[in-house]
Amino acid sequence: AREFTEEGAEAFVRHYIDVLNATHDSGDTDSLLALSTKACGNCNNFAETIGFVKTAGGHYDGGRWQVEPFKIVLGYDKTNVSTKYEVTKGSVTKSPSAAPTNFTEVSGELHFELLYQAEKKSWFVNEIGTSVS
Repeated sequence: AREFTEEGAEAFVRHYIDVLNATHDSGDTDSLLALSTKACGNCNNFAETIGFVKTAGGHYDGGRWQVEPFKIVLGYDKTNVSTKYEVTKGSVTKSPSAAPTNFTEVSGELHFELLYQAEKKSWFVNEIGTSVS
């Protein structure tokens, strides 16, 4: 996931999704934020929402992200990665005393703008956007 290639960009996005899914369980938003730039508004929103639920004693059940296949446009200033996504059905319980809020499976397209820092041999998410099917 560290190479400046289409394969490296795809491997990085898969890693990001794995960390996002793990963050739902652990509440460790630092791992998620370490993979993005400070400019990534939706990255910050994901982390803030998960952190809020975990700090309040809540939890997530289900709601796992899956991605496939990939379209990648590699560029030196930015790399764009588009993929189909599916989020499995699940629920979020926002605090120990709250009733679970259920959500249905959702799918659509997920668009990543990635930046590559050659000196660190690392990819970072600069922005994420979705379109729902």
